Amino acid sequence: MPIRVLIAAILAGVVTFLFGFVSHMLFDTDAKLFGRVADEAPLLASVARSLPGPGVYALPQMPQTQGMGGKAKAAAMQSYMEAIKGRPFTLIVQTAPRATFIDPRQLVNQLLGDIASCLCVAIILSLAAPASYGGRVVVAIFAVLTGALMVRIPQGNWYGFGRSWTTISLGDDVVRMLGGALVLAAMIRPRR
Repeated sequence: MPIRVLIAAILAGVVTFLFGFVSHMLFDTDAKLFGRVADEAPLLASVARSLPGPGVYALPQMPQTQGMGGKAKAAAMQSYMEAIKGRPFTLIVQTAPRATFIDPRQLVNQLLGDIASCLCVAIILSLAAPASYGGRVVVAIFAVLTGALMVRIPQGNWYGFGRSWTTISLGDDVVRMLGGALVLAAMIRPRR
């Protein structure tokens, strides 16, 4: 891999990270994405008592079907389908207790993730870069949008995140990547 591609990915990743900060602060993304609970204290106490630790939990719980034969698995799933009729689906993400809302390690992880994402797009551009700057920006945006759609649509479709979550999240993905796309398109040009 040419060093220029790696440097472009690092710079674009930093810009993407900064655009993410601007997107969240300017558009107040988190306030728009997360609903409010009327009385959270009893709910938090129940979660602390009921969940074994950090993780992702779905309620009602799906049956544990590993090791079951075909008929037993089908019967367990049929029983589950009957049990969930008329009940809401709840997805809980529980983290370990934190001292602050944003841990510096999370910022580093986000930056590294943005750099890795930009590296993938940089490789795509290095292999198939359109001649024009605008064309390269469009390719970069669509490369990111492809991945974002693969995550955001299932969140809304299967996990009930809803149209608002999907729309705002996709918008945030595009805004975050816009800066990175501009950098990548400027630094990665077609092979001659």
